[in-house]
Amino acid sequence: MLHEGQKNFNAAVPYHPTMPSLAQHANPPSGSPNATRARRLNSFRSFAAAWASFVLLVIVPPSLALAQPTPTTPTPTAALAAAASDPAARRTDREAAASELISRVSAEPAARQAVASLLASLDPREPGAEAVLSALARVPDAPEGLWRSIAMFALSAPPAQRPLVLGAVASFRTPDAALLLFRFTSEEEAPEVREAAFAGLTRLTGHAEFGTDPDQWSRWLIINSRLPERQWHAELIRGLSQQIALSARQARDATRRLVAVYRQLWIRTPVAERSKFLADLLRDDIDDLRSLAVELTRQELADSNALEPVVAETAISLLSTPRPAARIDGASLVNLLAPADGGPAVLEALRKEGDPRVAEALLQAAIRWPTPEARESALRWLESGGRAAPVAADLLWSLHRAGVMASGPDRARILQALRFMPPEAINGGGCRLLVALGDEVDRRRVTSFLQSDRVPLRLSAANALISRPDSLSQVLSGASQDPVLVEAAIRGVRTHIPNADGWLALEPLIAVGGDAVRDAQAQLAAGMTLADRLRVVQSLASDPERIDSLLSITPLQQARPAADAAAEQWSLFADLVCELGSARIALGHFPQAAEALALIPDEHVTERASNLLATSQILQGEFESAEPAPSAVWLSALDRCADESLIPQIAQWLYDNRRDSLTPEQAERIDALREVLAKGETSEPAPEQPPAPDDAPVGAPPAGSDGG
Repeated sequence: MLHEGQKNFNAAVPYHPTMPSLAQHANPPSGSPNATRARRLNSFRSFAAAWASFVLLVIVPPSLALAQPTPTTPTPTAALAAAASDPAARRTDREAAASELISRVSAEPAARQAVASLLASLDPREPGAEAVLSALARVPDAPEGLWRSIAMFALSAPPAQRPLVLGAVASFRTPDAALLLFRFTSEEEAPEVREAAFAGLTRLTGHAEFGTDPDQWSRWLIINSRLPERQWHAELIRGLSQQIALSARQARDATRRLVAVYRQLWIRTPVAERSKFLADLLRDDIDDLRSLAVELTRQELADSNALEPVVAETAISLLSTPRPAARIDGASLVNLLAPADGGPAVLEALRKEGDPRVAEALLQAAIRWPTPEARESALRWLESGGRAAPVAADLLWSLHRAGVMASGPDRARILQALRFMPPEAINGGGCRLLVALGDEVDRRRVTSFLQSDRVPLRLSAANALISRPDSLSQVLSGASQDPVLVEAAIRGVRTHIPNADGWLALEPLIAVGGDAVRDAQAQLAAGMTLADRLRVVQSLASDPERIDSLLSITPLQQARPAADAAAEQWSLFADLVCELGSARIALGHFPQAAEALALIPDEHVTERASNLLATSQILQGEFESAEPAPSAVWLSALDRCADESLIPQIAQWLYDNRRDSLTPEQAERIDALREVLAKGETSEPAPEQPPAPDDAPVGAPPAGSDGG
């Protein structure tokens, strides 16, 4: 019984204007069910026979329906035809020969005749016909010259062999092929034939959403089968594109699930078997599984787990595979594993490689083995100017550092390639080569990269320029406005000027570099000479907090001169300690100031150190310890005192113990202060004293005093 979609379709689209439509054979006079079914089947068989006769006599010229005589001298085409029809040959070999024959059909009439000869038996079970049909079923777009032979075959093939023939029909991207496939979706056909017909329609048009619904296929064919050729192909492209996108999504989903399964298998794999597991994954043709193997290998190495040699051997074997993605993974793993025989394998693969993507990975791996054999390949890829050129520059820089770069023509080739390379293609290796091998013009060009809007290029330029002391000033200048360059500037200072000059050169970078610059300055200070430290500290006279952080107790203890050191060294050390003590007094850290001043041995204590120690003692209320200090020191401590309860005590001590030695002005000041304190007005500030000179050290007595 014909389905409704078949009836509607046949009524709307007869296969050929000279042929009776299938609908004309589908509606015999009513009668008994069995008789009706028999009449319909007989009518369909009659239609098929009439169609086959039409194809044989009208569509297919006799010259193509008959096998051609075999040439006296075998030709390549004849040899392929013989191989395709050889019953003793393997099926895969017969199909390979048939595929080659089909590929020649459009260009060689002899090939078309040979294929027609193989199909002349009209029996799909014949070795030659079966090979051609199987090969055609895999062709994305079958040659039009074979359509008539295949159409004849589809009409004459027995039902058991018809699915194979319909698979070949689906390779012809024409309305006639679609109409022929649709006619075999009749319910009178065997289930496997109908299934093959629907599958062929889906493959031909890409409309998998229609499934096995004849009504949807009927409507689509009624609308599209009469379109002009250009519009028909546009419709096919649209449907096939949708099918490709759907298949791609399904493949990605399936691959994700497969990767998840392998992850679970990896977790359950004993440690002793993991190397074999990784090697098997690396050999897989699915890119995502191979990438999983690379990821798991990295994980094992990160966990310090040893891998057996089979993993490295498999990685090396990937370097010679025809798949670029596999070669990239192989190069990445060889770079990671660094096997003993990895260097020669990488260099040999690099010598043969023509894909820039793969060359990029191989060049990166070759950096591990900077040998003279890598030089020519690196130069070739640098001169190519493509995506592999930057990594080639990195490899050439490694060769230069290893001392295996030729001094003459090779350097000229490097500079010529880099000079013509646009800035966006130059990386760290390129900048370093320009600075190291180039002239002043090249270095100025690299310096200009410090103003680039591309962060990687600015970093590359800075890292290259700091290799030269005469270029460090440009990096420091750029870093004062660009936080990206601060780290490079710090490294340049540590390399070339690890002294007070370097410390002071970093000072303008604090505004953009913050703590990183301060930490770098502290590290520089810890390794400086005493004279350099003193110079740095004296530049910070107005910032006691930074002095305190730079001259902490531990670094000063480490910098303490030996007992038999020259007096000059002890004098510098005492000055440094005094700067620290003065800073701590200014910060109100009196015990810590005394602790620092105690680092100076008695025989090297200076007058300033004694006065500062006394000041810290007075401000802690330790009057007896500070009693020997001059009156000026006591008066200075009184000026510094922020403890209101201690002010009257210091004033009273001065009145009781030093009144006779004070100048009239000092005595008058003490008397006035005691009078105010006696009235309970302790909140009144002490009389102001003339400020100390700007260059006076912290803790020095006021101007005009007689204190040390």
